[in-house]
Formats: sequence, C-alpha cells, structure tokens
Amino acid sequence: MNAGKVRRIAAAILVTAVATATSASGAEEASTELTPRMTGTRKIIDGMLDPRGVEEMTLAPDGKHLAAIVWNGLSRSLLLIDAETSGARVLVEPEVRSNWTATIQPIRAHWIANDSLAVDFNDGKCAVVGFDGRRGLVLGDHFVRMISPDTPGEPAQWAIVGEEGLFHDTHIHRVNVVSGDKVDLPVGLPGELVNAVFDRKGQLRAATTRETKWLAHGATVTNWYRHDEHSPWQQLAQAPVTEDLWRPLGIPDESDSLVVLSRDGRDTWAMVDYDVATRRLTDLRVGHPTEDLIGTEEDARQNVIRAMTHGLKPSTYWFDARWDMLQRSVDKALPDAVNVLRGDSHGRVLVLSYSDRDAGRWLTLDTTSMTLHEVAHLKFGIDAAAMRPMQTLTYAADDGLKIPAYLTLPDGPAQPRPMVVFLHGGPVARDEWGWDFDVQALAAAGYAVFQPQFRGSAGFGRKFEEAGYRQWGLAMHDDVTAGVKAMIARGVADPARICIYGASYGGYAALWGLVKTPELYRCGVSLSGVTDIGERFSDWSDTNSSEVGREWMRFAIGDMNTMAAQFDAVSPEKHARQIRVPVLLAHGTDDRRVPIGHSKRMESALKSSHGTVETHWYEREGHGLSTIADIRDFEVALVDFLDRNIGPASSVAPAAPLATAAASAPVAKH
Repeated sequence: MNAGKVRRIAAAILVTAVATATSASGAEEASTELTPRMTGTRKIIDGMLDPRGVEEMTLAPDGKHLAAIVWNGLSRSLLLIDAETSGARVLVEPEVRSNWTATIQPIRAHWIANDSLAVDFNDGKCAVVGFDGRRGLVLGDHFVRMISPDTPGEPAQWAIVGEEGLFHDTHIHRVNVVSGDKVDLPVGLPGELVNAVFDRKGQLRAATTRETKWLAHGATVTNWYRHDEHSPWQQLAQAPVTEDLWRPLGIPDESDSLVVLSRDGRDTWAMVDYDVATRRLTDLRVGHPTEDLIGTEEDARQNVIRAMTHGLKPSTYWFDARWDMLQRSVDKALPDAVNVLRGDSHGRVLVLSYSDRDAGRWLTLDTTSMTLHEVAHLKFGIDAAAMRPMQTLTYAADDGLKIPAYLTLPDGPAQPRPMVVFLHGGPVARDEWGWDFDVQALAAAGYAVFQPQFRGSAGFGRKFEEAGYRQWGLAMHDDVTAGVKAMIARGVADPARICIYGASYGGYAALWGLVKTPELYRCGVSLSGVTDIGERFSDWSDTNSSEVGREWMRFAIGDMNTMAAQFDAVSPEKHARQIRVPVLLAHGTDDRRVPIGHSKRMESALKSSHGTVETHWYEREGHGLSTIADIRDFEVALVDFLDRNIGPASSVAPAAPLATAAASAPVAKH
C-alpha cells in the first residue's frame, strides 16, 4: 500500500466549518495571575480543548461522495465532499429561526441514494436533503435504516423511521423516501419498547420491552417474536432487569429463527443462533473466550464477515478473505492504531483511524491503487506527536484476580514520578484505550496517570463484573490499592507523591481511598462524586426516580434495609474526620445523577473536622462538565492543586515495559 500518497483537504473543511464562528469557546480569561508553569499548562490545555473537527463521516453507496458533520465549537454543519477531487462545500448550514430558541442544525446524516441523504436535525425532524442543500420531504423524527429492495441492483426507496409520541411512546413507520408514502408499523406490546429488530423486508419481527411496577419491586425485561407483521406476538423469554437476558440482533431469511447477543453458559457476550420453536439458544456464530463482542457485520446472505471485540484494546476479525487483506494492509500503513473500514471492498473504502495519541482521522482507501487519502481529523487542535502513549497492563489483586489497567507516562528519563490514580465512574463502566483529554492533560503537566479497571468494571466478562457487585469500598477498592502498590514496586510511582482522583463512582472511590489507605495518598479529588452510599437511596437523583434504577442499585450496590451498617462503614462523608490531606471537590449545580448535596455535605464534614478542602461549583452543569470554559477552569485548577500537593512534576519518563494481556482469536461459525 502506498501510505505516502496522502491528499489532504482538512484545510478546506476547517475554513468552511468555522466561517460562522469567531470563538470556539466564548470563555473568558481567568482573572487570577498564573505562574509561568501554569501559563504553559494552560496553553497545552487550550490546544487540546479546541473543539473544531469532523464528528461523523459517511460514504455514499457508489463511493463518489462523503457526507461530514462538522463541529466548530458553537454549531454543526453538513459538508459534501467529492471523494475523487477532494472538493468540499457546505451542504447544510446552522439556521436561526424566530420561533425556536436554539440554532437548528444537522446532527446525523444517512445516505438514502447516491445523490441524497436523510438528515436528522436537532429540532426532532428527519428530512431528505439533496445535493442542492434544500431541506425537503420530512420522513419522521429520526432515521433508523434503509430497507433492501427485493430485486438486487434496484435502488432502495423505503426506509424505517421512528417518531416519539406522548409519554415517550415510540411509533415506527416505513416511509417511501421519494413519494413520502407512509405505512404504520404497530408495536402492540405492553411496557416500554427498548429494542426493535426488523427483517430484510422492513417488517418488525422481534422486540424487547421493559415493564415496571409502580412503587414496587419487580422491573422485568421481555423478548418477543412474531412470524410476520400479521401474526400475534409470542413471548420468548422474560427476566428481572438485574439478570442477563439474551437480546435479539437480527432475523435470518430462514423461518422462525433469530440471531441474538448472549452470554448464557459463557463468560463473554457472543453472537448465537436462537430457535423460536424450541425456545433455546443453539449454534455459536461469533464469540471470543475473554473479550466481549461489541459489533458484527454481515453480508447479504446473513453470513458474518466481521467481528469486533473489546479487551484492553478493540480488535477486528474478518471472515472474508478480501476484507481481511484490506484490513491487514491498512493496519500496516497505519500502525499502532485502531482502523475501522467500511465501504466497497472492490471500490472505495472509508477508514476511521484512531489511537492513544490521535483522537481520530478520516481517510479513504482506493482499493484499485491501494492508496490512502487523508480527509480530515476528528479534532483539529491535537498535535499527535506531542501526545503520550497509553500502555496496557495487568497486575494481581490480593486474591489473585488479574486486573487490567492503563498507564500513561510523561516525557523524560525513566525514574519514579508523581502519579495520579484516575478512577472511572459507573462503576459498571470502563476506561478505553484511545486519546483521552484528561489523561493527556495530566501527562503533559508531568504526571504519570494510572487507570485500574477494578473488578466490577464492564467489558471483561461476566465473572469479572459480578465480582464487584456489593463491593463499594471493599474488594473493588482493594484492587485499586493493589494496583498503586504494584506501580510503586515497579518503579513507576514516587510513593511520596501520589494523588487519587475520580468522577461519579470514581469520586467516591477517591475519597474512600483517603480514609481506607491514608498512607498511600497526599491528596484527593472528587468530581461529581458520591460521598455517602446510603444517601444514594434517598437523594433526588434520576436513578431514584426510576424503578429500574432503584432495582439495579438494590441488586448491584446493596439493599438499604439490610446493609445500612455496611454502607455507613465505607462512607467517606461519615469518616471525613479521618482524612488528613487536602481535598478538591467539584460539582455541577444541576447534577441529576449525583445531586450536588453529596459534595456540599462532604465539604461541611471536612471543614468541621479541620480538613483542608477546596471547592469548585459550576452553575448549570450536570453530571460532569460540558462547556469548554468550565472544563478549562477545572483542569487548570486540578493541575494547580496537584502541583501544590505532589509537584510540581519533575522531568520524568517511561519506566521498563510492563506485561501486556495476551490476545486470542475468536471462534466463528456460519
């Protein structure tokens, strides 16, 4: 592959994208005087916070044009790009209407023909847009997918669209994208529709619903199937929301069978056949022994041609010889990156390439000349050469469980360095291998960043996830402690300069670390953090307003009726007097997931026990920070806080290479 022949049109896209904006953030300069070091850090942070870039790109069926959603920091535009000449022009600009409080702008684009798109707008309408840029036929509220024609080679004319009705009821239609003719697809099922599966003709054939009982336990999930749209629904399986239940993914051509996502009888999510007549799972289609399946692609005959799994890094496996050759060629030309290919394996292919040092760039591959052409970047302001690599590693917990983790080291000579233990929220969530603003900002400021994926984290199998249930402050946190000690033993961290930081659940774990293992940390930071588990069952959160949320908390965190004493025993707020190092608390005033009262009460508890606490409350922010001005303010405050307590960071750099998790290939059956 000729990787050197790269044609750039990023400059053209950049000019059109920022034409309507003079400032990407509109943020005011901080009024306080910054030290020379903080001034330099501020410049690095500002560069990475540049929001401009191409968020989404899709390739036309014939491969001749690209549609791109571009964000300039204030609004989104839709660009049309000629894939051959690289010419780019704005197809849809943001629109200001007198009767609409926000700017009307495109948020997603879907090709419905070689010369027209279905565009979802932020006013809740999906409209057909041709190459003249005019907003034409309104199809519905949001686009689902095109329906393949009965005769191969004929143009597709029918699409599936959805509409939101009263009480969030979902209405589904088949719509002719040329004439506007519409056919209602009645659901007719009890409860809330959370998953809908259509066959190749666009008939709704399988569904998943969720039902709750008002002010009572017992939220359930149910899977349904019908032979065709005129047949009655059959209930195939039902389970509490807290239990695993397979999920329908597709309808093969053969009668009365499903393709489902399941981990029944196995540890990881896999693609499996389901026999409707016997109501049981049958043959494995695609599965990996240690990594969850996160996506698949099938050909016109329903044969799986690609599987994507996600261990510490995402992996792609092709079961089509030509696609496999193209993937290996692109991976060779763009090494140390995740490269996602879509398009025509005998024509033009769109490539999204991203890595730990690159937020992502869009390229096209001409499969006749095997030449890559760079089109644009997801974020224009990132200098990939200045970013730091993210290592993957594993270490042993106290009970021997293997814990996956990420480590990002600053530049400089190998020696123990100041380290930030950065904990994800959830806790049934995970960190990802890839470019991360927080990680790179801390590394640029001279700090090692350690991200343990403690038990209870998602994506590493059922047993690993369930090992964290009802373990807030207990085994989950012991995994963090074991990881910090491993980093000290390996010469990565200076034991006298370690700070613990997290958001949401991670904020809880950061504060609890200061109580449980005070000898390890010199400071702690909580952003939007839980400070008392018991309060999670009584606060005014969106979790408590949902029966599903309450049911899940009772299952995964614990039952307040029987575990109140355990919750009190691991409450940072109730043990604030034991914290003797500086704490930084930050929270949005409009947080509905973890109300700001958690941090306010923690502040009072720390002050009453003579603790050192610094607070940053952000008006109109929710669970986390969303505006560039607030993100900048917090990140500068965070680095300043770290510098005062475990820095300023020395010029340091990578220690010896760490052990990496071994990869194994998936199993595929057709």
